[in-house]
Amino acid sequence: MDIIFHFLLNSWQLLNMMAPFIIIGVLAAGFLHLFMPTDFVTKHLGNDNLFSVVKAALFGAPLPLCSCSVIPFAISLKKSGASNGAVLSFLISTPITGIDSIIATYGVFGWIFTLFRVISSVIIAILAGLFAPATQLQNYKPLHSTKPTKSIKAFFDQSFNVIFKDIAKPFAFGIVLGGLMMTPQGFEGFVSENVFLSYLIVLLIAPPLYICATGSIPMAAAMILAGFSPGAAFILLTAGPATSTVTMSVVYKSLGKTCFMIYFLTILAGSLLFGLILDAIFEFIQLDLSEILTINEEANIFYTVSSILLGGLLVYYLIVVPVKNKFGQKKTTSCGCCSEEPGKINE
Repeated sequence: MDIIFHFLLNSWQLLNMMAPFIIIGVLAAGFLHLFMPTDFVTKHLGNDNLFSVVKAALFGAPLPLCSCSVIPFAISLKKSGASNGAVLSFLISTPITGIDSIIATYGVFGWIFTLFRVISSVIIAILAGLFAPATQLQNYKPLHSTKPTKSIKAFFDQSFNVIFKDIAKPFAFGIVLGGLMMTPQGFEGFVSENVFLSYLIVLLIAPPLYICATGSIPMAAAMILAGFSPGAAFILLTAGPATSTVTMSVVYKSLGKTCFMIYFLTILAGSLLFGLILDAIFEFIQLDLSEILTINEEANIFYTVSSILLGGLLVYYLIVVPVKNKFGQKKTTSCGCCSEEPGKINE
């Protein structure tokens, strides 16, 4: 019974730590989606040049798309004449971050970790794009412009019925797995004495976890509280969202074996390298990230209300909606990662 109690308590602490920032992030992502035409990214990145690789990484970073829902956008880029480099750059930077994930990362880990996560994801994406052979597909036309629908109803519908619904399952999975990771004792000694081994372990488990940028945050927080280094948590946050089997399959079939190897190896090597750098930074400034997380666990009424609201939303989208679908309501299909409607930007 003690184990169950501690698991539930740890899961609640993780939820309480993140709830306000998840809600704010979802609203910000809904706003970004609402005021961005569906062809905005394609129009600006559909060129075969070095600058398009950089723009692909920069434009992709704030977009709240997972590694599955980013695929239609990448295909649109390719059909509009974008180089392999621009497509790879976009495919890497987009699922690693996202405006909702950036806000949640800041709320949990602080500004140093957040800034490092965003900058490193852009750098990894640019490097992959620069390494990629610039081979274009021919006879494709740019997509026509589509104006977004701007209204309060559309804003909340996009924020919750699309974006939050997309991340609900992986986020809940992250909370549960994070609570399990925090419950056993004795991790601290092993991971602190075998830091590089912990990197390799995370690199091995991250790809098959099939997590999104936001859903991986509670797991990373649990790792920190269990004794893992910030660098190990960073590797999970980077390699996990960017290496889904669906995305890797699309890269292999659409861009070829060479691009696939560049894509996969750049993510793994970049995650490992920047994980080492991040640990060196925290060691240099003598900042214990676990202390920041412990401080954040001291909840106030705002965090508690946010947790209750977020818990209610999770129950609604993970239990109520599926039950309605099962008994005659319109069913939706899932990409298997976190997107119920892959690549959807606006109604």
